[in-house]
Amino acid sequence: MVRLAVASLAGVLVSWYIGRDYARWHSLGREAFLSFQSRRFDEHFAAPSPGTALACWILVVAAIGAYEGVVALVTKLVSRSPDA
Repeated sequence: MVRLAVASLAGVLVSWYIGRDYARWHSLGREAFLSFQSRRFDEHFAAPSPGTALACWILVVAAIGAYEGVVALVTKLVSRSPDA
């Protein structure tokens, strides 16, 4: 049950961040968005560096570790019995 709650909270936070990003680009306009994406493609995707795959793996492992850490912390807090 704790894993479901933490995963749900993570989903809400990611959805909030994505919605905030959409609102930002909506306010900046189409040309600003296309200019940003064009520059991003040229810098990161047209000629990726050899360390890109390694960095992605490190990020994935860090994200899974953070998730498991939060789950362990919440489990410990929830299962703590009050002192009698």
